Amino acid sequence: MVRKSFLILTFLTLGLAAATNALAQEKISWHLRQWLMNNSPSEKAEVMVILTDQTNLDSLNQALYGQKSSIQHRQKTTIHTLMANANASQSAFVKSIQVDVNAGKIVINRAFWIANLVTIQTNEAGIKALAANPKVAFIEKTDAYGASWIKPVESKSLGASPDAINGHEIGLEKIKAHMLWEKGYTGRGRLGLSFDTGVWQMHPSIQSRYLANYYPTKQAWKGYDSYYEIDKSSSHGTHTIGTTLGLDPTTNDTIGVAFGAYFSASDPIVEDLNLVKPLIHIIEAFEWSMNPDGDTSTTNDIADAINNSWGFSTVTMPQLCDSNSFVILSFKAVETAGTAIVFSAGNNGPNGPSIGQPQFVNPGLVNTFTIGALDGNSASLPIASFSSRGPSVCGGSGSLLIKPEVSAPGVNVRSATDQSNYGTKSGTSMAGPHVTGAVLLLKEAFPFLTGEQIKLALYYTATDLGTPGEDTIYGMGIINLDSAFTYLSAFYTPVNPKMQHYDIAIKYIQTNIADNRTCDTIINPIVTIENLGDSTIYGFEISAKTSKGISNPFSWSGTLASKQSITLPISTIQLGYNLNEVQFNAQITDTTKIDRDPINNFRIARIFVHEPQSLPFYEGFENFNFTYSKWLVNNPDFTITWDTALINNFPGSNSAAYLNFVSYVQRKKQQDFLTSPKVKLPVGASGMSFYMSYRTRSVNFKDSLFVLASTDCGVNWNDTLYANGANGMNTYANGFWPLDSSYWKKMWFNLSRFSNQNVLFRFVSQNDYGGNLLIDSFHVFSGAIPSGSSSQNLNRYLNVYPNPTTGLVNICCNEDASPTTVIVRNLSGAVVKRINISNPTNDFSISVEEIPAGMYVLEVQQRSSWQVFKLVKTN
Repeated sequence: MVRKSFLILTFLTLGLAAATNALAQEKISWHLRQWLMNNSPSEKAEVMVILTDQTNLDSLNQALYGQKSSIQHRQKTTIHTLMANANASQSAFVKSIQVDVNAGKIVINRAFWIANLVTIQTNEAGIKALAANPKVAFIEKTDAYGASWIKPVESKSLGASPDAINGHEIGLEKIKAHMLWEKGYTGRGRLGLSFDTGVWQMHPSIQSRYLANYYPTKQAWKGYDSYYEIDKSSSHGTHTIGTTLGLDPTTNDTIGVAFGAYFSASDPIVEDLNLVKPLIHIIEAFEWSMNPDGDTSTTNDIADAINNSWGFSTVTMPQLCDSNSFVILSFKAVETAGTAIVFSAGNNGPNGPSIGQPQFVNPGLVNTFTIGALDGNSASLPIASFSSRGPSVCGGSGSLLIKPEVSAPGVNVRSATDQSNYGTKSGTSMAGPHVTGAVLLLKEAFPFLTGEQIKLALYYTATDLGTPGEDTIYGMGIINLDSAFTYLSAFYTPVNPKMQHYDIAIKYIQTNIADNRTCDTIINPIVTIENLGDSTIYGFEISAKTSKGISNPFSWSGTLASKQSITLPISTIQLGYNLNEVQFNAQITDTTKIDRDPINNFRIARIFVHEPQSLPFYEGFENFNFTYSKWLVNNPDFTITWDTALINNFPGSNSAAYLNFVSYVQRKKQQDFLTSPKVKLPVGASGMSFYMSYRTRSVNFKDSLFVLASTDCGVNWNDTLYANGANGMNTYANGFWPLDSSYWKKMWFNLSRFSNQNVLFRFVSQNDYGGNLLIDSFHVFSGAIPSGSSSQNLNRYLNVYPNPTTGLVNICCNEDASPTTVIVRNLSGAVVKRINISNPTNDFSISVEEIPAGMYVLEVQQRSSWQVFKLVKTN
């Protein structure tokens, strides 16, 4: 009996162990299992660990509806509940894996609260230990999914001329947007968010609607590929935002549904599949959307709707359908907080099922609201052949199984492209923004409703097309804004847009600071206030928030009638160093008055204050973000500019300042400027050095680099320390990227002539589509430069004086005796004088006496370099 009992116990134990191992194996994703099979046990990977203790968002959502919570209360409650659960659960989880952490098998990289998950760097043993942990629900590689755009099936550029002066796009009529405009609704005061390829925010149709005009940049832009608001070459993100809310105020050309709304943006989506980002970036973007300013007590920067014209580029993974998938957890969190998520269906039709991922998930009737594309230019509104079809691969029954939910115009849709142009594109990416804009229009009328409630209204009132009833081609049909408004009005009282209302706005901020940069920490701004409402304003207060705190409010009383403005000086405001985003706030004195558009009560003035540095000053560009650094980047064309790049095999450095000339779309000789902090040089000798790495891919591509100095806080840049281009810049012979320290060259500069002065240094890059330029280890020091360093011939700077001149121009301090050509051009680029000098001396002169008075460009071309100066000729 004892032996029999032992055998039974053994079999039970083995069976339990097998079941446990099988359960642990199920927690490891297909992607991760493949990786484990193809890599050694010691190899490490970053994995996303989803914990079992998740907030029950379905219950929370229903409770908030039952309490008839305001949107603000709903937003705060959802965020606080998610954060509290994640903090408690993750703390317990860390304790449960403490042995593995101490053994060095597990390194926790980052924790998220939007879904209770952490990212971990570990090896095979660590992954197996995590899978066996009862607190772990699922493990996935963080780079298992890559988000890329839904590429339009057709694109056509129309140039800068608008097609609809005082008109609007036909697709906007087809969704009945014009009927809400006639009622007075434009999306006033509402906020849309774009997850796309970026945005050309200066496009005239959307420029005034960008949230960063009113709030700090971090609340309006979540940059992945760029610190600055730019779009990728397709202008895909700009086009979708234009359809959501675009209108050019100078021509009244309406391309957007909710042209009174505002937008914020992020750029995690790529066009090149080789550049896709780990999925953790997408989760990060959704988490940022719930709390952009990092302050859980505020909700004014949380979007009403998020437009998603992208999808995962990997093979179809049904495991996304699981209730513990990061997709469903993240989407439910955002929608429980009241924000509407809108997705384009994909361009993989006409067969089905072909709905993209994560669009195919269906945790609710309108969660992951997926939009098909139809031809809004045709009276019969046929579905586009490319529009992806259902059903959902996640299964379910009835309406849950059907995808897409609704349809909208997506064929030859005209919208914004580039920085000022227009173009047509075809794709479901063009259909989705129609629905996002529709949510914003209805949100103005029903600001107390959630995104889910508004999407349900659009779903139930869509105009049926195709096969009678809901189908897997059109969904419920084309959205109908007028019907949705009528449907909601039967249950709720809409806000009347035409009633007497108040809307105070800050129209302009004048700082009288050239180029918005200064060496002074004091400003005395002038503010223009405008009454955009229908009612007279009798008083308001203005305050300004800076890094130093909030200024004392400035009060004004009087009569400011509808559509009138007033300009007022504001008392002294103290600034900090580097980038200051001074946020001005105007509030009506009578607090009983409700402002219909609280966003335009604010206005941002961006001022860069050069921070003084003592010697020695060193910058290695490590862990660097140019947006908030001591260095100032000027990007005149708002495209490619100075950034940082990871580097290898350079002693003591992991990153460098970087300019990728090949990324420019065209060879237009664009110049970009990187300016150092203000450096106080001592009396006597001093020097500067930096390392440079560059190689042009061809002698035909003549990129250039200039290093300039200014002693008057950047008003003038008359001292050229270095000027070179094309082959003259090369620091190595082969390849296009520095592979070891031999690919770098150290540059030395004698600064003794700037004795006892404050100096700014500026790197000026000029594009000609050549190669990769990297700058590292910038160093300003006291004392003479080391002996022998001048042999690199890097101290060839020239001074041009007097400037302005009445006739004679001296070119001083020439160290290059090779034949020299001096060219004078007018501002159109035409040569007005050319002088060839066979043997120039250290200090030589030219005459421009016969040239008419005006401004010119003077070029000095020598051997392998050329230097450029502004020259002013007077009578």
